[in-house]
Amino acid sequence: MIEDDAFIESSFEMYSNWTLIFNDLDNEMHYTSSFANRKLHNWKVSTICGILILAICETVVQLQWFGPERAADPLVMALFLVLCVFVPLLAIVGLVLFQPTHWTNRHLQRLSLAYILVIGPVSVCLRYFLLAETFLYYDVAIAPYFMVIIFSFTFLLSLGFLHTMALSTIAVIIWTVTAALSYARSTQTIYSVPELSRFVVSTVSILIGAILLTCVAYVHERNDRLQFLRDKHYHITNEKLYSQLKGLESAFVSRIVDLESPLEKAILYAKMLLSSPSVTAEQIQIVNMILTCLNNPNLMAPDLYQQVRQGQVVIDTEQEKWLFNELAKKHRVSLMDTQSSQGEPSPVSVKPVTEMAESVETIGPDRLSRTPEIDKMLEQVKDFNFPIFDYAKLAQDNALGHLAYYLMVSSGLLDRLSLSTEKFVSFVMHIEKGYDASLSFHNSLHATDVIHAIHFLMRLERFENTFSDLDVLSMYTAAAIHDYDHPGVNNNFLIATQDPRAMLYNDKSVLENHHCASAFKVLIKPENNFLDKLDKKQYKAVRATIVDLVLATDLAQHFSLLTAFKTKIAGQFDPTNNQEDKNILMQMLIKAADVSNPTKQWPIYEEWIKRITQEFFSQGDKERELGLPISPFCNRDAPNASDPTSSQKGFIEFIVAPLYDALETYTPLGVIRTGLNQSKYRFCALVEEPKKKTRQRIGSLSLRLDNVDRQSLELHSASPLQSPLPQKSKRRSSLAAGFKSMSLFSPTLAQSIENEIPSVEGSEPETQ
Repeated sequence: MIEDDAFIESSFEMYSNWTLIFNDLDNEMHYTSSFANRKLHNWKVSTICGILILAICETVVQLQWFGPERAADPLVMALFLVLCVFVPLLAIVGLVLFQPTHWTNRHLQRLSLAYILVIGPVSVCLRYFLLAETFLYYDVAIAPYFMVIIFSFTFLLSLGFLHTMALSTIAVIIWTVTAALSYARSTQTIYSVPELSRFVVSTVSILIGAILLTCVAYVHERNDRLQFLRDKHYHITNEKLYSQLKGLESAFVSRIVDLESPLEKAILYAKMLLSSPSVTAEQIQIVNMILTCLNNPNLMAPDLYQQVRQGQVVIDTEQEKWLFNELAKKHRVSLMDTQSSQGEPSPVSVKPVTEMAESVETIGPDRLSRTPEIDKMLEQVKDFNFPIFDYAKLAQDNALGHLAYYLMVSSGLLDRLSLSTEKFVSFVMHIEKGYDASLSFHNSLHATDVIHAIHFLMRLERFENTFSDLDVLSMYTAAAIHDYDHPGVNNNFLIATQDPRAMLYNDKSVLENHHCASAFKVLIKPENNFLDKLDKKQYKAVRATIVDLVLATDLAQHFSLLTAFKTKIAGQFDPTNNQEDKNILMQMLIKAADVSNPTKQWPIYEEWIKRITQEFFSQGDKERELGLPISPFCNRDAPNASDPTSSQKGFIEFIVAPLYDALETYTPLGVIRTGLNQSKYRFCALVEEPKKKTRQRIGSLSLRLDNVDRQSLELHSASPLQSPLPQKSKRRSSLAAGFKSMSLFSPTLAQSIENEIPSVEGSEPETQ
C-alpha cells in the first residue's frame, strides 16, 4: 500500500486532509496539469460513448414506454431530451475538443461535473415533470438506475473528491425533491404503507450511495496525489542522475585507479538497493537507518554524546566529564559555542580586499615596514593568480608578515575580536623567521601562498556567509603555521632515520604535529600571544580548530578526509549551522590551499615545480649518503629526473583533482577549475588511444542507459490504475538507476558491472 511507504509517510503534511489540496500552489498546479494529461484521452472516449449509449437507451425507452396510450407526448419527450440532455452534453465535449490544452486542463473537473449532472439528475429526475401521473418516480427500479449512472461516470471521468462531494450533494437534493413530489402526487390517488416504505427505502439508498461514492472518491484521489508526489520525487532523482552522466565519462577518462573507499562502496550498494522496484517499505526504513549510521564520521565508536544529549543514557556531571575526556573524545568546545553572553556569532564580516586600507603605518620599531610598492602589489590579493614571486622580491624576507597583516589587521578582523595588533605582528614575524629560508619549497613563501589561497577559497560563492570571524582567524593562523620549522624532508624520512620528532609523535603525522606544537610554543610567549584577549572557551575552540586544520594537511589523511567530505555532501550538508560540517569543510579548504599549485597559471606553477623538485633531490641526496632507499622522485640521477611529468601527473590525478572535484560538487570553482584543467591537459593527457576507446564505450553505455531509462520513465509515468511494470522492465529500470547512482560514488566500480546492463534491443541475461 502506498500509505505504508516510507517516502509517502513523509509527504502527508504536504496537503490538506479535508480538501486534499496541496499546500504548495506549484504542486497543485503541476498535479492538475498532470492529472488532465493522463486522463484526457479516456475522458474523451468515455463521454462520447456515454452519449451514444444514452441515445440508444432513450430510443428503446421511447418505443416501449411512450405512445399514444401514454400520457407523455413522445414529441415533447424527444424535444426535452435533445434540448436539455444531448445539446448540453455535446457542448461540453466540444469545449474539451476545441479549446486550448491549458484551458482544458484547468476546467476539466468542472466540465466532468456538468456532464454527469446532465446525464444523471437532469436526464433521469427532471423527466418526472413530463411523465404521466401514474408514474411513480420513487419506484424500486429507478433508484439503482440513478446511482449506476452516477457511479459509472464518476469513475470513468475520474471526478475529483471535491467535485464528487458536490455531485453527491446535488444528486441527493434533486432526487429527494423529485421523489417527494412524486410521493405527494401519488397520495392524492392512492395511499398505503407500502408506498411510504418504497419512498423511504429509495431515498435512504440514494443517500447511502452518495456517501459511499464520496468516500471512495476521497480514497482514490488521495492515493493518486500520493502517487504524484512519488513520481515527482523519482523524476527529480532521474534528472540528478542524468546530470551526473557527463561526469561519469570524464571520471572514466581521467581516473584509472579505483580510489573509492569501502565506506563509499557500502553507501553505494545501499543506494542501489533503494532503487530496486521490489524493495518493501520495511526494507527502505532499514536501509535508511544503515545510511544514517554510515554517514556518522566516527564509525568505530558508539555515538555516546548523542545518547547522553537525548537522554537515552543518564549520567551525572562527573561521569560525563570522565566519559568524554577519557573514553569518547568526540564532544569538544566548538567555535559555535565560543561566543560570550554578548550575543550569537556573526557571519564573516572580513572586508573585501578592495575595501581595505591602501596603506598602513609602520608597526613597531622597524619590524614590519610597508612601502607603496608593496601596498600596490597587495591590492592584487583578490586575484587567484596573485603574482607571488614578484611580490616576494618586493617584500624580501617579510612576505608572510605583510600579507598576514594585510588580511588580518587591515581588514579589521583583529579589531572586531579586540585582539592585540602589536602581539600579532610579533607572532607572525617569529613564525616567518622559523621557516628555513634555505629550503627551496617549504619556506615562508609557501606559507604565504597557502594563506593567500585559503583567503580566496573561503570567499567562493557558497562560502560567503559560512564562516565567523573566529573561523577566519583560525584558518589564516593555521595556514601561516602549517609548515613551520619544516626540515625539508618528509615524514617517511624522519621515521626511517628515527628522528626525535618521529619518536615523540609515534610516527603519526610527525611533521604536522611538530609544525603545530612548535608554533604554539611561539604563540604562548607573552609578547606573541595575540589570542590572550579571548576567553577560555574561545581560545580552546580556536586552538582545537587550528590543530585540526594543520593535521589535515598530512597527505596520509588525504583519502580518509576526502571520503568523509564526499559522504557528508551526499547527505544533509549544512556548514553554516552545523559545526561538524563546518570543521570538515575548513579542513578541505586548507588541504586545497596547500596543494593549489597545479590550479595556478603555468608560469607560477612551473616555478613551484622547480622548487619542489629541488627539495626532493636534496632529500634524495641525504638518503643516498645514509644508505637509505631513495624515495620516489628524489633521485636526481634517475632517467628523466628533470622531467616533472610523472610526479605531477600522479600528484594531480590522485591528490589535487579528486580534492577539487569534491569541492566543486558543493560550490563553483571558476578560475580555479580553468587552471586545474590546463594543468591536467599538460601533464595527464598522455595516452590518447585508451581514452578514445573509453569514450566510445561510454558513448555506447550512455545510449543504452538513455533507452533503458526512457522505457522506465514511460512505464512509471503511467496511471496508477494501470497494470504494474513488467518484470523485465522493472529489472532493466532498477539496474539502470542503480548503475547511474553508482557513477556518483564509484566510476571504476560502475565500469566493472557495465556488461550487466542489457541492451534494449538484445536479450536480457538470465540472472542479474
